[in-house]
Amino acid sequence: MSNKKGMEIGINMIVILIMAILVFGLSIKFAFDIIGKTTKMKAELDANSQEQIRNQILDQNAQVVVYPGVMSITRANSQNFGIGILNSKDSEINYVVSVKCVGYQPKNQGITAVDCSNSINLLYIGGQAYPIQAKKTEVIPVLVTVDKAAASGKYVIDAKVCEIPGAGSMDSATCADANTKPYGSLQKVYITVP
Repeated sequence: MSNKKGMEIGINMIVILIMAILVFGLSIKFAFDIIGKTTKMKAELDANSQEQIRNQILDQNAQVVVYPGVMSITRANSQNFGIGILNSKDSEINYVVSVKCVGYQPKNQGITAVDCSNSINLLYIGGQAYPIQAKKTEVIPVLVTVDKAAASGKYVIDAKVCEIPGAGSMDSATCADANTKPYGSLQKVYITVP
């Protein structure tokens, strides 16, 4: 009888081990999918969009622009927009980008200022300083994903760029830091969820 118990424990252990390996494998796949999306994000901001951003900077004589500024994205889908930054200074400057969903407008109603980050996911490399050479332009891609439970309507995203003066630590800067100052004008992106 003790041999049967030993056999039962052995079988249970094997089943648990198989389940653990399965969960571990799925976790690794999920991590690689996220990393793949982030890497793919930069490539998906195609050459045409980058050219449009550079043209808008020149045409508008602007320091910061977004393109496209209006998008329609269905639930559970994603699309990119780019933030173009022109360093109009005579030396290399570090910039930081802040992107946030700040408003929601149900159909046929006014825009309400709300934190809509539960409905709109924004994937970009935030908190990182972007060093840009004098008189050069950099395009920062932002991946927008609409949650499958997002309500229909229009969402408003604020894209803000700040200059980081001096040569301090650039490990984790944000536009809310006291040592940053706004650069260019606040940009808005409007996303319609049908």
